[in-house]
Amino acid sequence: MLRTYLLKKVRSISQMMLIVVALCSFAALFSNPAFAYMQKGRPADTHTNLPLVVANRFEIEPEKRELFLKLATAAIAPTRAEPGCISYGFYEQPSAPNSFLYYEEWKDSQALSEHLKKPYVKPLFAKFSEILHGSLVVKVYTTKSIATQLPA
Repeated sequence: MLRTYLLKKVRSISQMMLIVVALCSFAALFSNPAFAYMQKGRPADTHTNLPLVVANRFEIEPEKRELFLKLATAAIAPTRAEPGCISYGFYEQPSAPNSFLYYEEWKDSQALSEHLKKPYVKPLFAKFSEILHGSLVVKVYTTKSIATQLPA
């Protein structure tokens, strides 16, 4: 009888603990900025309105270097002036001549899509297959959060 009584009490305590944990979880969820973001009618998991980073690595044909630099340089100023552009640049790897990296940050995926339609990027796209030596590696990184400091 004492054993049955104790088992009922333990079960009651376990159920109460479960309820407390559930309430705390809901409180944490509802106070999370991501929840407020979802409540505004924007899907939180599609990264549609979150910044993204594009990194392109490639090597160009040595004899096409000047053509590449001319076409790529012509697109820098207008691209950086686009409202959705956070940063945009291309860099040559010092230890590997004719190996380049494009590093781009965009306000969201819509801004990147709009950029790819601009008339000043089309000349480079049109010539890229003949400029490229080897393969092009394109990586698009979506963000879930942004840290403004390096970890300690």
